[in-house]
Amino acid sequence: MKRLIGILMVVLVAALAGWAWTRTLPMATAAAPRVAESAMVDGGGYGIYGWDGGLQVVLIYEGTVAAQTCDIDPADGAADEVYRCTIPFANGTTTQWSIRSADGKTGRITVDGVTYAVPREATVLRINGDGVGQRVTAYQRILPPLTLGDASRTLEQWMARDAEFAPFAALFRSE
Repeated sequence: MKRLIGILMVVLVAALAGWAWTRTLPMATAAAPRVAESAMVDGGGYGIYGWDGGLQVVLIYEGTVAAQTCDIDPADGAADEVYRCTIPFANGTTTQWSIRSADGKTGRITVDGVTYAVPREATVLRINGDGVGQRVTAYQRILPPLTLGDASRTLEQWMARDAEFAPFAALFRSE
């Protein structure tokens, strides 16, 4: 009986020590972006997201967007999921994407089931809603620093200097 009580005491102490140790580990919670802007304009739209840790992601929607619905820190999402959006285009095509980041320095963006490491694999994603050809194109670009309240203007000026994005700059200038 004394042996059984001794074993139970050792197990209890080990369990408490393990629990106490896990409480000292950092929590993997979502790092909310400090810059989050989106706009829908004739023939397209965009989403701009920037974190204090330096992570920046830009989504460009090519095609008329009917409306967008987004959940911030979705309750049914992973601990580090920050945004989840559904983008229905006017032609009936729908795109879903989500951003995950625990530290605001790196993360993952998943668009229609394809995951990209950000910023390593992509910083700009162009989503084509016309239903023809490649739907998502990922670009690895060094973005300018985007600040709250000024992100869309800064992005528009940056896009105007990039041959691939210049047509979108003109579109967003009319916003």
